[in-house]
Formats: sequence, C-alpha cells, structure tokens
Amino acid sequence: MKLMYSILILFYFAQVHSFALDQNKIDWVKNNAKPLESIFPDKGLDDMDQAFDSIVGESKVVSLGEAAHAIREAAIFRVRFLEYLVKKKGFRAIALESGFYEGQIANRYIHGLELDISKVLQTGFTHGMGPWEETKILLNWMRQYNKDQKRPEDKIHFYGFDLPLFQDSIMNRTPEVDAPLEQVLALMEKVDPNYYKTNGKRLAFLASLASKTVDDIADYFLKRQGIRYIDPDFLDEICSISYENLGGEEKKELAFLLNDLINILELKEIRYLSTKKITREEYDFALQLAKMSRSTIGNLDFRETVSAFPNIETLKTVLEKKIYPEEKDLEKLGINKIQFHNTSEEWENYFEGRNGRERTMALNVHWLVNKHKKVLLYAHNGHVAKTDKYNSPNPLHKNRYGVGMGIYLSAKYKEDYVVICQSMDRFVNGEGKVMEKYHGIPVAKTDDTPDCLEIILNKSSHNLFALDLRTKNPAIKRWLDQKLKGRHVHSFLTINHYQSFDAIVFIRDMQLGVSEK
Repeated sequence: MKLMYSILILFYFAQVHSFALDQNKIDWVKNNAKPLESIFPDKGLDDMDQAFDSIVGESKVVSLGEAAHAIREAAIFRVRFLEYLVKKKGFRAIALESGFYEGQIANRYIHGLELDISKVLQTGFTHGMGPWEETKILLNWMRQYNKDQKRPEDKIHFYGFDLPLFQDSIMNRTPEVDAPLEQVLALMEKVDPNYYKTNGKRLAFLASLASKTVDDIADYFLKRQGIRYIDPDFLDEICSISYENLGGEEKKELAFLLNDLINILELKEIRYLSTKKITREEYDFALQLAKMSRSTIGNLDFRETVSAFPNIETLKTVLEKKIYPEEKDLEKLGINKIQFHNTSEEWENYFEGRNGRERTMALNVHWLVNKHKKVLLYAHNGHVAKTDKYNSPNPLHKNRYGVGMGIYLSAKYKEDYVVICQSMDRFVNGEGKVMEKYHGIPVAKTDDTPDCLEIILNKSSHNLFALDLRTKNPAIKRWLDQKLKGRHVHSFLTINHYQSFDAIVFIRDMQLGVSEK
C-alpha cells in the first residue's frame, strides 16, 4: 500500500513539473510573439517592421519556407513579406522553388512584356508552383509595383532557382518545349555560327541522346493523358535511365563539350556582346544556363543504374493513382529491365547524386545574389533549412539524402543567410471548417501530437505572429535544440528548429490554394 501511495505521489509531482515546464514555454511564446495584422500586402508595414527588423537585419539572403506547395495563406503571406523586404530592406528579387529556365517567362510578365497571365502561370513555373490564384496575386503585385517605379534600378525581378520541367534533362526534341541547353546554343548560333556548326551541333546531339528516354516517356503520356508531363517523383529514375543511352566515351565527350562551351562563353564575352546581337542580360543568363547544364550532367554521373531485375514496383508505387504504362509499353520505352540500387552503399551514391539538385539550386542562388545583392527565396521548409536536422519521411533517405540547399547557403553566407519557416495549427476548408483529410490522407491533429512545437505555439492569443527562435533563454534553447515534431501539412516531421531556422511565422488556420481559372 505504501509503495502504491509513493508511486502516486511521484506521478503527481511529475505531472506538476511537466505542466510547469510547458507553462514556461507557453509564457516564452506569449512574451516574444510579434503579432501580425494581415497576410495581405498593401496594409501598412509597421507590424512587419516590429516583427522582422531584428530577424532580417542586413542579411543578403532570406528564405521563407512553407510546409507544402499550394497552401493559400502561406503563399499570400510571401507577397506581404516581399513587400516588406523591398520597401524596408532594399531587396530587388524573389526566387521560388521552380524552374530557373522557365522563370524567365514570369519575369517578363512582371516587367510588362507578357500579357496573358494564365499562360505565364502554366508555362513559367515547375513543381506545381504556378497555376494558383495565390501565384497570380504575387505576379500582379510585382507587376504593379514595377509599373509605379520610374527608375530602372528600383524595379524588382522574379526568378526560379530549381531544375527545369524535366529535371535532369537539358535538351528536348519537342519544338513547343525548350530546355536550358537549347537556349544557350540558340545564342551561340547568333554570335558564333562557326562554333555552332561544329562543336555546338555535336553537343546538341549528345545531349538529345541523353534525353531520349525522357522524351519518349513524355510523348507516351501526351498520348495517354493529353499533356506532355512526367510526375516529378518519376523523373529521377527516368533521367538516370535516359542518361545510360550514352556510352562511357560519349559521357566523357559530353562533359568535355559542356566545359568547352562555358570556357568559350567566358573568354569571348566582350566579342559576343560587341556583335549587338545579344544583350548583357541574355549573355549572363545563357552562361548560367550552361553552368547549370554542366552541374546537371554531374548529378547524373552519381546515379549510374545497375541491371539486375525489373524495377517495376517503384514505377507502380509512383503512378499508383495515375496512368500506368502496360508491360509491353515499359519494354518499348526501355525501362522494363532496369533496377536502381540494391545495397546500402549504392543507395548512398544515388542520394548523394540527388543532393546534386540542391547544389544546383544553391549555384543558381549564388548567381542571383551576385546580380541583385539581396534575394528572397521561397521553398519547402526542408530545402531552405540550415541543417540536415530536418528528417525526410522517405525511409530510403536515411542512408544519405539530407544535404539541402539551405546547408550550402548557410555555409557560404553564414549570418547573411536567414531562414524563416511557416507553420500552422489547423487545416481548414474554404468555409473555415477543420479538414479531416488532405487529398484523401488523414490530417494529424496538433492536440494529438504532444511532442510538437505547434502545441505550444497554439497557446498564443494571436492567430498570426512571428517568433524569433534565436533565444538566449537557456531552458528554451535546450527545448528547441532537440528533435521536436513540426507541422508538415497533414502530418508532422522531426525537426531541430533551433539549428534549422532563425524564426517562424505561425498562421493558425490554413487552407488549400485556389486553382487559377
């Protein structure tokens, strides 16, 4: 009896102690949360100043993360955050987790050179970032801002920093769909026809051969579903398989020719510009596209496929609820007898190759910073996080994958790189009712996840606020500097918030983005 009584006493005091610890966290959030008045732009910036001035400081690169693409409130708030950075901090560019090549189309629109915004939203973006009302709000705000500026140096610019539509494919045989290397070679045909007729055409041939399987599968889906599109989760394997169309010597020749192209562009810069056939902007962009193409081929070299047994199950998993090629089609397309990696060591090499996407994105960001001095980035929280303490839900990633773009940027820019993630409590529909499912997947509730950060953030009296995570409070720092759960739309991921992010924007309720009509 005495033992039972002692256990009850210990349990009681443990509960009281736990409550006291949680109350300290809640008090810290309440005392340090900076309320924001609105997610929409053009509402004044006094609250933004109070919330973000000390967080942003004079940093060169600021990343605003999101839990998922196409979430309405997060995507609208990025417009107001951009307005703040432009008007108060001298930023002149925003770049999204979308195709670097395709982003030129959106940039032309905000400068008044493209008129059909629906077409821009469809063709100027990748990774599902484009066809949304929230993206239209962003572009139209930027377009109007530029229209109001009299001096060219005051205008703002739009970019993507990610790989193109077909990811690691640098050529495309369809006239309606260009690719990075095509634009570079088109420029070379203008300014250096002798190069284009010799090395240029050979380079185009090898790049096209390396992209042949990607093209074949894109054509297949065009016939089956009316759109020349390959699911991004399918592309890693297809691009690697397609690269194997080249023999070993051809791969070396492709790499040599890409290096040669970059060297020629750099050595003949003044000569090419003096022809007056291209602008400085066209030259700069072409040189970066050439470097991006070289980086892409380097990524593929990490991901050599191995012939073993059919890799059919992966394809079925990716395309489970979509159009799936029949067995005879798989054989015709040349993807029925290729298995990726079977050992832990082989998977490590594969995912190190996948990190090549993150390196390429960082390479594009460096180019933007050199060009515009200060840049706002917008992407998944995991891409912009400063450490790999942001765990992917993919069990295969435990072998290696985790070196995100933000890690490269943090290493280069140090205190000049600031990361602000966005999170929420509830997922709601257009009527404000809590959603039980997200695209058919059950939505985890904050109150049912006791080890998540959001359960504490939710105790704030504010529905919209910013919170600086760089606390000097020892107890709070110990709490944040460990593995905590963090909202990932319908679920939670394990995150070290203190090492990964500098601040957080909490929006209590979020809903799905609205499709652009």
